[in-house]
Amino acid sequence: MTRHTHHTTPLEALRNYFCHFYKINGVETRASYLWSLVIIYALTVVVGVISVYGQLPWISAIWLCLNIIPLMTMFIRRLRDIGFSTQFLLILLALYLTLMIAIIQFHSNLAMTILEIMAILLIVLSCLLSTNEF
Repeated sequence: MTRHTHHTTPLEALRNYFCHFYKINGVETRASYLWSLVIIYALTVVVGVISVYGQLPWISAIWLCLNIIPLMTMFIRRLRDIGFSTQFLLILLALYLTLMIAIIQFHSNLAMTILEIMAILLIVLSCLLSTNEF
């Protein structure tokens, strides 16, 4: 029995990223997730360069505002798709908010380091772990 697989194109991934930003209960395949991350990261670098060299810091701020919710919902969908429970995601959110408060309130380098390590680990896990998808 052959299994029909659909390969997500970069354009489809980007369209889904912006058009489904409000759907927490949807599905996020590994291919769509990876394409979205790569494209958004590349665009963020471009926006950052324009912002710095053009001395237009508001461009980066707008870009961040446009991407914060789509990134979070995509990440939540991906973590749920690979088996993380809602309770784990709530604990993760509480930890994230606590670290952000420590960074903002106390300028804590330790909190920033923990947050960066946590983000890297979760991104790697979300890319490596799979639920038999293509």
